[in-house]
Amino acid sequence: MDPVEKHIHKLSSQLVQKTGDNSTLQGLQKCSGGNNKSWIVRTKENSYFLKHYFFSKKDKRDRLGAEISFVGFAGHSGIKNIPRLLAMDRRNLLGLFQFIEGRKPTEEDIELDYIKQALGFIRKLNYGNKGSALHSLPYASDACFSIAEHIASLERRFKSLQDIVQTDSVCLEAKQFISEVLYPEWKGLKPVIKKKIVGSGIKLEQRLCLEETIISPSDFGFHNSILTKKKLFFIDFEYAGWDDPAKMICDFFCQPEIPVPLDYFTCFVNDVSSMIYGRNKKNTLTRRSKLLFPLYRLKWCCIMLNDFVPAAGKRKKFAFFGEDRRQIQLIKAICYLKASNLKDWF
Repeated sequence: MDPVEKHIHKLSSQLVQKTGDNSTLQGLQKCSGGNNKSWIVRTKENSYFLKHYFFSKKDKRDRLGAEISFVGFAGHSGIKNIPRLLAMDRRNLLGLFQFIEGRKPTEEDIELDYIKQALGFIRKLNYGNKGSALHSLPYASDACFSIAEHIASLERRFKSLQDIVQTDSVCLEAKQFISEVLYPEWKGLKPVIKKKIVGSGIKLEQRLCLEETIISPSDFGFHNSILTKKKLFFIDFEYAGWDDPAKMICDFFCQPEIPVPLDYFTCFVNDVSSMIYGRNKKNTLTRRSKLLFPLYRLKWCCIMLNDFVPAAGKRKKFAFFGEDRRQIQLIKAICYLKASNLKDWF
C-alpha cells in the first residue's frame, strides 16, 4: 500500500467510525470514473461509498459543498432514491455515503418505467418547495439561462480545446479532428440554429425568469444511476443546482454512456413542461429544447475530449487513478459525431 492509499485508508476509517460503525476496516475497492476518486469501503459489518472530490487552483468548484447541499435539499423534499450522506471530512474533501447494492443500467434496460422514474425524481425536486432552495442551492455548473449563454458555453469549450498541446501522435489526431471536422460542424450549424431560434420568436439574449428555471441534478441521466430490483437510485450531484430545463433535457438525451432513445423525447419534454408551466401550453420549452439539441450533441463531443485539455485532463487523471484514456475518448467522440446526423435534425 503506497503512502497515499495508507492516508485514504486512515481517513476512511475515521469517517466510518463517525457513523457509529466501530468494526475493523477490511479494505478499499477502487471505482474509477467521473470527476472524482471513489472507493467501496468494506468493514466486517457494512459497506460504504467514499468519494474524494477534485480541487485545484484552476478548478476551485466546491464539489463536496454542492453535493452536500443538493443531497440535503433532496432529503427535505422526501426523496428516498439517492444515497444518504453519512459522514464527511471538509478539510480533506471526503464524503462517505450509503452504499447502494445494484448495478449500472444498460442501454437495453431503458424502458418507459425508468423514464417515468427519472421524471418522478425531477418532479419531486421541483414540487412546491423551490422557494426554500433559493438560498440553499447554487447555480448548476455551467448553468445557462438564455440561448446566447448556451452558445457561449459551447464556444468556451471549443476555446479550451485549442489549448491542447501536441505532445504525441494522439494529440495530433485530436487536434486534426477538432479543426477539420468538429469545429467546422459547429461553424456550419451556428447560423442555422440562430436563424431558426429568431424565426421561432425567441430572443437570443432573453433570460428565463425564475419561475421558468428548474432545480437540476445536472449531468442527469442513466449513466448516473444505480439499478436495484427495478428501482433506480440517482447519484453524483456535485454539479447540481438551478438551471435551464432545456439544458437538463438535452443533457439527458445527449449523454453518450447510456443513450436514451429519442422516442421518449416528446413525452419527456411535455412532462417537464407541465412541472414548470402547468396547463399553460404557451411556453418555449419544447421549441428551445429541440433547437438546442444539435448544440448539445456537439457539446458532448467536446466533453469526451476533455482528457486532452490540460486543466480538465488533470481532473480526469485524478478520477481514473492516472489512466490514460485519450485514444479511447477520441474514438468515442468521432463515432458519436458520425452517429448524430446533425444536419438531419432540422
